[in-house]
Amino acid sequence: MWILFDKSLDISNWRSIVAHLLNEGRVIEIHASGFSMFPLLRPGDKLQIQPQKGSFKSGDIIVFDRGDVFVAHRLIEIRQDQVICKGDGFVTYDTPIDLQQVVGKVTHRIRKKVSVDLSSKRYVWFAKVMLRFPRVMGLFFNYTARGYHKFFVD
Repeated sequence: MWILFDKSLDISNWRSIVAHLLNEGRVIEIHASGFSMFPLLRPGDKLQIQPQKGSFKSGDIIVFDRGDVFVAHRLIEIRQDQVICKGDGFVTYDTPIDLQQVVGKVTHRIRKKVSVDLSSKRYVWFAKVMLRFPRVMGLFFNYTARGYHKFFVD
């Protein structure tokens, strides 16, 4: 899930502002784009990101700074100081990242003015299924996202 910013502004300024706000402990909301976290997160959804200093667990949707863009993907595993993540709509895992690259955790998804708490039982159950069958679910949601994009976006 790519997090987009106003294209008229310099992305490096946005990244530093976001990092600064999260470092101050502020909750931020950012619009998302891309289908890597489909169906849970869709382009245009507003993501509420809460700063989290090392209090992540498997199944959480974390936001990390990839250098050129912020990415919101599901946390699969923490290995010492490295984090393994995966987009729900991907079959393969992301390249491991350093724990220091993690800037926050997605706590709420807002779609059509309806806020959904991602720590509710329904979404915790969904995360457990995603962790149990990550590649199978990734393949399924990848094809589902293609159909959604074809019929509702194009």
